[in-house]
Amino acid sequence: MKKISYPYLFLLSIFLIYFDRISKYFINKLDLSEPYVVIKNFFQIVKVYNVGIAFGFFSSLSASIMNPLIVGIGFVAIGWLLYLLISEKHSLTLTLSFHFLLSGAIGNIWDRFLYGAVLDFLDFSIGKYHWPSFNISDSCITLGLILLLWDTLIPTKKNVS
Repeated sequence: MKKISYPYLFLLSIFLIYFDRISKYFINKLDLSEPYVVIKNFFQIVKVYNVGIAFGFFSSLSASIMNPLIVGIGFVAIGWLLYLLISEKHSLTLTLSFHFLLSGAIGNIWDRFLYGAVLDFLDFSIGKYHWPSFNISDSCITLGLILLLWDTLIPTKKNVS
């Protein structure tokens, strides 16, 4: 199968990073001492600073330990993703995956430099079940991982010559 490169997708990354930054800028400016209910018993806007990683794991650890560790890993991941996007050609699904992962990593690392933690604000629950708060960058990382798994696990038609 011939792999195809999509250089214009860097515009997607720029847009996603901008969307993440502008949403966090406005959330940070709001006085959200109490959650803002958008859809009762389902969706609310909150302001939570997460020192840990996804879903608040390791948030009990000190920011002085977590931030350098996560930022270091993040920079390695960003470098690797940029290398893959620039130097190799991939399928559209895999290329999209890399762009979503790149955008999410940049957005959350940016937060760690600005706030010393990641600003999460999207908060969903159904009945007694509550999903941990997250942000646009987290959504990008999740979508990027889903696309990566899709590209890896779902067989595609190969050209047989």
